[in-house]
Amino acid sequence: MAKNDAKVKELMGTIEAKRAALGTRPRMSLRTNGLFKYDDSRHLNINVSIDKQLIDALGFLLSKHYYQKKAMDIFNIEADFEWMGFSFDDWVADFKSRIAYLVLEKENKKLLALEKKLATLFSEEATTEIELENIARLLK
Repeated sequence: MAKNDAKVKELMGTIEAKRAALGTRPRMSLRTNGLFKYDDSRHLNINVSIDKQLIDALGFLLSKHYYQKKAMDIFNIEADFEWMGFSFDDWVADFKSRIAYLVLEKENKKLLALEKKLATLFSEEATTEIELENIARLLK
């Protein structure tokens, strides 16, 4: 085996440990209907949104929440904030869930790219050994 194969195996182990630490992809369980509407013409599907879109949506929601609270203070009225029938906390929870999912996906892609790069660094002898180990594992 080439002298760098041991280091490559060690780094592959580190990648596997990081992947295990990430765990499995969580199933999105939304508190809202998943469709955030700014108005009648603009909306955002939380399930397919990216982080920038979620940041914009939360900014919009924060401004609505803040100004509604100010109006309630002026009128000396207590009421719960809702947007499209769902509470502020429900929207924030859904946005956070999607962000967590996106972060996990990004980390998984990074680990996969590193793993592919490391696999190219194995010597031919080490590659053969690894393939034989994989085959033996499948035959058990």
